[in-house]
Amino acid sequence: MQVQSGKNYFSDMLWFVAMLVSYNWLQSYFKKKLPSAEKVAELLTMHVFEVESLDGFDKLTTSKPGTSPKSDTVMDVKVLPDRAHYALSHRGIAYELGAIIGEKITTGNAR
Repeated sequence: MQVQSGKNYFSDMLWFVAMLVSYNWLQSYFKKKLPSAEKVAELLTMHVFEVESLDGFDKLTTSKPGTSPKSDTVMDVKVLPDRAHYALSHRGIAYELGAIIGEKITTGNAR
């Protein structure tokens, strides 16, 4: 392979950072019930981020002591570097999701 001067071989590569996002954690930012995890993943993929996978977990999180464990779905979200300054947090993903579904996020009960 010959290297041609002036050609940047890395210009066609997309770099991203993967972030694991909890559906239950996202729900804590909204007063209204979110659509299903599958629908949230579809909305994020079609509007702003690529959701690589959805993984369901039983008894992954527990609420307050003495309550029963909850199940959760974790989304593997690809975040491009130009969005990393705000989107590498659940709050940033919640802001984007809120803009997509037309809901404001709440910060009082959020983790």
